Amino acid sequence: MTQILITGTSGFLGSRLTKHLISEFSVIGIYRSNALSLDHPNFRQYSTREVELEQIFESHEIDVVIHTATSYAVREEADLPKLIDSNLILPLRLLSLSSKYGVKLFINTDSFFSDFPDYEYLQEYILSKIQTKHWLSKYADNSSFKVVNVKLFHMYGENDKTSKFVNSIIQKLTVNEAQIELTDGSQTRDFIYVQDVVRAYETILKVFSSMPDFVEFELGSGTGTTIREFVTLAHSVLGSKSELLFDRLPQRVNEIETAVSDPSGLIELGWTANTSLSKGISIISNEFNSSDSYL
Repeated sequence: MTQILITGTSGFLGSRLTKHLISEFSVIGIYRSNALSLDHPNFRQYSTREVELEQIFESHEIDVVIHTATSYAVREEADLPKLIDSNLILPLRLLSLSSKYGVKLFINTDSFFSDFPDYEYLQEYILSKIQTKHWLSKYADNSSFKVVNVKLFHMYGENDKTSKFVNSIIQKLTVNEAQIELTDGSQTRDFIYVQDVVRAYETILKVFSSMPDFVEFELGSGTGTTIREFVTLAHSVLGSKSELLFDRLPQRVNEIETAVSDPSGLIELGWTANTSLSKGISIISNEFNSSDSYL
């Protein structure tokens, strides 16, 4: 059975990816702080605080590495080393070990934000992603394994943090918060439901042997939706009584106006995004409705 090492298995994407793949693959998860609560014969996990990475490669014949672990904004000085370790040092160590131990495929999770280096809100995060992509290409040129860079667009889904835009808005609309202050909502984003993201990774796993040594896929729905359109749709789908106050908040400095994917590369492999925004919004709202902690 193919063995896959996944980083960040307790994270939003990593946990969903793990739970989906264990029916067909053997999954080895690594995490920094919190273990994934999952009991399955095809799943083992290790804390990077307790076990050296090389020990894991020595103990298991790993065929594929999928790097999903990440760290975002630097809000205080102590956050920067964590961000650099998760987004740059860890993938570099994994690339080196993949080369040494005969891994066949390395999948890196990138972000559309890396196309916008002047975006001040996530500047350190973006820089780390750009640097990692440069190293991916270098390893692909000098190693025997294939490298895939997945440029992920605006992923959303249930059980994600309520500090993130999509879940925050849907929670407020679900509980009928009296007034919701927003920007003008002109920013265009490409929203992609997490389970569609997971299926894209699965598609890559099944056909990677025919791919070139290095390839990048943009992973999104391919459809642009403004923030105003998204919030208005969610308001309608949920039948919310909240008052939407557009134009009450300023845009961020150097705000990204338009970010829409071109998923044609994945579509050629047989993948499609099949979860509509309306359906995704309803799924997340049902999560909040079923949890007393949100009501």
